[in-house]
Order: sequence, then structure tokens, then C-alpha cells
Amino acid sequence: MKRILFVDDDRAELERLENALTSPSQEWQLAFASSGAEALALMEKAAADVVVADMHMPAMTGAQLLNAIGKAYPKTVRFILASQADKDLIMKCVLGSHQFLAKPCEPEHLKTAIQRALALDIWLTNDHIKDLVARIRTFPSIPSLYFEVLKELRSPDVSTEKVGTIIARDLAMTTKILQMLNSAYFGLSRQITDLTEAVGLLGHETIKSLVLSIQVFSQYDKIKPIYFSIDRLWKHSTAIASAARKMAQDQKEDRALAEAAFTAGLLHDIGKLVLAANFEEQYHGAQALARKTSMPLWEVERDLFGGSHAEIGAYLLGLWGLPMELLEAAALHHDPQRAFAKTFSPLTAVHVANVLEYELHPEGEGLVSPQLDHAYLAELGLTGQLDRWRVLVTGQTPAPKSPVAPAPAAQNRPAPVTPDEPKSETRPWYWSLRPYAVPMVLLGLLIVMSLVFWPRERPRSAPPKPSITTSSEPEPSPMAVSQPATPPTALGAPETNTTEPTPSASSEPKATATNAPVPQPVSDTTSPIAAASEPEFPLLRLQGINYSRTRPSVLINGRILHVGDLVDGVRVVSIKPQIVVVAKNGQTRRLIMR
Repeated sequence: MKRILFVDDDRAELERLENALTSPSQEWQLAFASSGAEALALMEKAAADVVVADMHMPAMTGAQLLNAIGKAYPKTVRFILASQADKDLIMKCVLGSHQFLAKPCEPEHLKTAIQRALALDIWLTNDHIKDLVARIRTFPSIPSLYFEVLKELRSPDVSTEKVGTIIARDLAMTTKILQMLNSAYFGLSRQITDLTEAVGLLGHETIKSLVLSIQVFSQYDKIKPIYFSIDRLWKHSTAIASAARKMAQDQKEDRALAEAAFTAGLLHDIGKLVLAANFEEQYHGAQALARKTSMPLWEVERDLFGGSHAEIGAYLLGLWGLPMELLEAAALHHDPQRAFAKTFSPLTAVHVANVLEYELHPEGEGLVSPQLDHAYLAELGLTGQLDRWRVLVTGQTPAPKSPVAPAPAAQNRPAPVTPDEPKSETRPWYWSLRPYAVPMVLLGLLIVMSLVFWPRERPRSAPPKPSITTSSEPEPSPMAVSQPATPPTALGAPETNTTEPTPSASSEPKATATNAPVPQPVSDTTSPIAAASEPEFPLLRLQGINYSRTRPSVLINGRILHVGDLVDGVRVVSIKPQIVVVAKNGQTRRLIMR
């Protein structure tokens, strides 16, 4: 029986949890402590499988308690209860494996979170996995550069310049990040070569995930079996990450969920690296057996090693202390039906993205491609989203469904032409088009009429001359009074037409010695508003837009800005996916991302 320890200085809250979680079936053994010291004393007597601690407690905070438990009892799953406002503080204080639960937390939600954690704990700590882990020579370590970037991202004065400077020390890391940003997955209209700009465009969470995954993959650069391509696995992982984030953004307006789906996609196949590096010959044999028997590779891995690459990858992520949702996505991306939570999650996004990616790029080595778990998607009510996600991820429109067979009554009707009437053999090919004759004739007439009567663009000309004039000069030719086309107006200003002044008796006489067009005075075609506001705006360079409905941001002149922020005296008014509106001294301007 699993032991759960709850720690809170509010005894009324402990009583509420005890009443809500105690059941006749006695699923868990519950223990309660009102302080950090009391909790550590109980842990010494009998270590708990799960600890749930409140953040704000006197003498020892929940963060300090979880740090102490994490060092002494690394296998204990730790949850911390705190308000959403304390989340950043928790991320700075708590190291190692932990899960954040926002207060107030309903008992049912807390129970679900604990059950989910314990289910994964059972799958990843069974005897087969333990035996396999004991045979693995080395696990990849969590990179030191990741800790440096993480520390900078948690600082109160974090900036893209500082993060970019840290990453720039690693040339391979810099190259990989710029390659990925300029790949087709992000669809940028121009090449990005500046690392600071890349950090601003990707966002802090994406950069953190890339630093972790790139350095882990780089640890295996020297281990390149002939039968196993690390470069191909990296491309596959980045494709899954990008697709999973798109699906999460499409399903829910939750930036944290989208970033978690991206990270889960990058790391979902990390177990393949571990198996290929530690069991080179055996893993080669596993692939050969999977081809010969037409069995999925992950099932052959379980038979030969006692665990699949998915479970080994999740075990590794658990050692690194990554969130439970990432472990779940790695462990179950081939078998999502085993997941305890039946809601859209990073697991859902990675499972579907993995299958769709193999549809777009089939396995070229003769291995069986993964299949969709339709029962799982139906249970989540997401079956109707598949065609939408397929277009979103692959860009391919699903094939039209086969026509429905005619009803039995219709099948019994006599055919229009019977074998006794071989008229179809003697009739010309265009005979079948006769039902469409009238519509085709009308369409042809419509096309002809549109070509004849469609208004054509005519050159702009000056307003007609007055019919009465006191000038004694001969009238200039029409070409002499025609106006040139109005030049383009300033960006954001409406196009205006200029009007030639009406000639009068006091006008100076025009030269008539030649038939050449009389030169007209050049008029200012720029809008007065645009002309007046032009000097007010400094030079603004729009470098990127990171759009979200909750808190969009832009990168202008090397600075990350939100709505209401100032740059060189200009205020950001609104941020759209492709357009940013700025204002200064009552004048506005649109900056467009090309």
C-alpha cells in the first residue's frame, strides 16, 4: 500500500483532506504533519511514496522541506501546493523532481494527480526496468549549460542578450538553434543569423528545451552505429516537437501546454539513444527481428530487454527531475490508453504527431510504423479533430471519402441502357455531356461578356478644363494637361489625388512655340498627416512577433516589448500575428512582419 504524507500548518485543511481522501477501500495509507520538522521525523520512521506540502509554513517552507526530502529520499514523488503567483518563486527555490499544484486545489484534482504519479512510478520502477537499468553502463547526464541557462531564465532581470551570450559560448549549440529556427518548421520569411534575435523569437521555454535536448544528443555524437542515425532521430524529434506544439495551440489557448508539448516531442525518443549506445549489437538484432516478424520495434524491445525505448526514456527524464507530464508523454506515446488522465495533454499531442509524421515520412528501414490509438482518441472525444490536425501538421488535405453505395432499391432499378439496346456503342463521346449543355453555353456567354464589358484601368488625368477661359493662348493638347500617375504614398497614409488649379485670366502665359507637352508643376502627393508625422517616428526595426492571446510580445530594435511598452519614445498599441501598431504624439503607424 502506498504511503502519502500531507504537510500543512493549517490543521483545518489537513482535516478536510483526510475526510475527502479517506475511503472504505483504503487505497492509500495517509499520514499528516503540521510542520516541516514533524514531516522529516515521520519520513525517518517510514518513508512516504508521495509528499504533498504547502508552500507557506513557518520555520520551514514547503520549498525547503521538498529540497531536504529530495536529497534524502530521491525516489519520493513531491508535490507543492501554492498560489499561481508563487509559481516563479517555487521554480527558483525547489530543485529536483517536484510537481506544482495551484491553490485552492480540490480533493478530486489532488487525488487524480497523485494517482497519475503513482501509476507512472509503477510502470517505471518494475523489476524488468530495474534489471535493464542495472545493465546500462552510463546514462547521459543533464548538461551543465542547461543549468546555466535555467539559472539566468529564473533571475529577475533576465534578458535575451544574457541568455544569448551564455549559449554563444557553445558553437555547436548556436549552430543547431539557428538551423532549427531557419528550418521549414517555423516558416520564417527571412534568415535569422543573430542569436539574441533567435532567443527572442523562440521564447524562453523553447530555448530551455532546445538547450537540454541538443546537448543530450551531442553526448552521443561519437557513438554512431552504422545501423542507427542520430541525425535522423534528431530531425524526427524536432518535427514531432513542432507538430505537437501546433496541435496543442490549436486545441487550447494555453501557452504552458504548448511549450510542454514541444519539449515532450523533443525528448520522446531519447530512450533509443540509450539503448543504441549501451546495447549496440543487441539493438541491431532487435531492429532486424522487428523487420523479419513485422512487429513494432517497441514490442520487440520489451521482449528482448524487458523494457522499451519509451520506458527507458521516461526513466531518464525522471532521474533529471523533469515534470510528470513529460515522463508520461515519453513512456506512453505508443500506448496512450494506459494513461490515467483522460484529457488532452502533451501525451496526446506527441502520440498523434508521431503517427502523422510517419504518414508523411514513412519508415525507410522496413520497420512497422506506429498506429493511432482510436479508442483513446474516442474516449477523449477527439476523433473529429484528426482531419484538422492532419492538415495542420502535414499540410495535406485528407483524401475524399469513397462514395456511398446505392440503396438496394436503387440497385434493382433497370439500367437506362440494356444489352438489347447497344445505343451507347454508336453514340459519340460528347453525348454524355448533353445534361450540361445549357449551363456550359451560359458560362461561355458570361465569360465573353465579361471580357468585352469588363472596365479597364485608364490613366489618371487632371480634371477637365473649364469651358470658358479668358486666356488668349491656344488650348494645349490633351497630352499637355494629363497628370502623371500619383506616386505611392507614405506607409500607413491614405493615397490622395492632386488637382491642378483652375486657369484664370491672371495666370502667366504658357509657351506655345512647340507641340510638346507643357510641363506641369510637381505637386506633393504625400498625405499631410503622413508628412507631418514622418519626423516624429524614429527608425523602428520589427524583428519578430511572438503572438498569443494572453500576452503577445514583439522584438523591436533588439528589445522584447509587450502592449503598452515604450521603445525610443514610441508606445506599442496592439500586437497581431503579423501586424504591430505603434503610436507617438497622437499619430499611429503599422509595422508589418514580412
